[in-house]
Amino acid sequence: MPSSLQEAVPLRARAAGRPPPEARRLGLAALLAGLATACGGPEPPDLILVSIDTLRADHLSGYGYPRPTSPRIDALGREALVFEDCFSHASDTRLAFSALMSGVLPQETSVLEGDSPDPGDPWLPLMMKSRGYRTAAVVSNYVLRAGRGWDLGFDVYDDTMGQAEAVRALPERTAADTTDRAIELLRLDGEGPLFLWVHYQDPHGPYTPPAEHDVFSRPGPPRPVPLNSESLSGEGGVPSYQILDGEEDYGDYVARYDAEIRYADAQAGRLLDELKRLGLYGRAVIVLTSDHGEGMGERSYYFAHGEHVRAPLLRVPLILKHGDRLEGRRRDPVSHVDVVPTLQKLIGFPAQPRWRGRDLLARAGEPRDRFALAESPQSMERELSLARGGLQLIHVPGRRRDELFDLRRDPNALVDLSDDPAHAERVERMRVRAVELRAAYPSGSGSVGDMPELSDDERHRLRSLGYVR
Repeated sequence: MPSSLQEAVPLRARAAGRPPPEARRLGLAALLAGLATACGGPEPPDLILVSIDTLRADHLSGYGYPRPTSPRIDALGREALVFEDCFSHASDTRLAFSALMSGVLPQETSVLEGDSPDPGDPWLPLMMKSRGYRTAAVVSNYVLRAGRGWDLGFDVYDDTMGQAEAVRALPERTAADTTDRAIELLRLDGEGPLFLWVHYQDPHGPYTPPAEHDVFSRPGPPRPVPLNSESLSGEGGVPSYQILDGEEDYGDYVARYDAEIRYADAQAGRLLDELKRLGLYGRAVIVLTSDHGEGMGERSYYFAHGEHVRAPLLRVPLILKHGDRLEGRRRDPVSHVDVVPTLQKLIGFPAQPRWRGRDLLARAGEPRDRFALAESPQSMERELSLARGGLQLIHVPGRRRDELFDLRRDPNALVDLSDDPAHAERVERMRVRAVELRAAYPSGSGSVGDMPELSDDERHRLRSLGYVR
């Protein structure tokens, strides 16, 4: 896929600060859009999808966190519709994005078995192209690199990662460079509206915020946490890839995580400022979310993700803006599979009968199942989660007992209620439903085997990330 401005044939330079032209001159999609506008119909809005890796909703000040971690995201939320109870469908990047970008569960795409999407999946960039959109992405997580299917449907897919993370030295791109590149793409113009996906790697660990954002105090007294120096797992201690200078204090890691959020927030704010300067902020559909959360010591799981599906690893922010049409806060349970059906209603690409989600702008319906899974090379176990009616069941196939949490009273899933006889029937029903959903087979075209094989270097890097054995 093209990744440079020179190769981006569908995109043409726009003078900085000049609003986009009212008429698009080239292409059938542009002609139809122009006719619609001339006849009184609106031109399709630009779509800006901003995702921030490893961002817990409850560490954003706009979601009630006491530290001022997210002033720019909070300001966006005051002009948009904020969903207070959104779940991802996995606690690792690949599986989480497979649902967010498709509207179906991870196991119903090619990603679970093949590591990457394929053309048979109901993939959002392909849907946008079918409606005449120009499509561009700026990603900063090595897992999402081009050539593995994630660039499917994008005219421009920029995965340039000129930095290396601390500890493992894996390629990444920090938030300032991510914003710089996204702004370059916003200043381009071409026929048809724009779909731009911007994925920030911060605040994924290791937590190394720039000094100017490392402003949060380390609360005392010190709380030492064991160091898992030989393991990527967060079970019982700090995983090896998070350990910085032998630091053992819990509060130090939390403060640095919060500072990483503050850094990503500032850069997302800079992107929003550019949208305003270009006259796009008031007209575009803007979606801000995260792929998954991060363990902060709940049930002795520290500063990691991917191995479990407890609520702190699944609950993510979701903010939806469309000019001044959407505002307020919603507390009803929603999930990532709802995003694509909602965009379908706003933008108008064809609906897919296999979508699991529903239009978030419609009246909330009956309680429904929110499914998630973790299939971790670290634990060598599979975990299934089913959340419904304020309860969350976690089932590990092969294990003799399950876990049940009342998220209304226990949002961080700390107290297991599965031994309470009063819940026995409910546990059984939820377990059966979770297993039934996991058994759903991939709905892709079956071309996973055509994906390129991993090189030795790619396999080594993904192993260090915990994504392959």
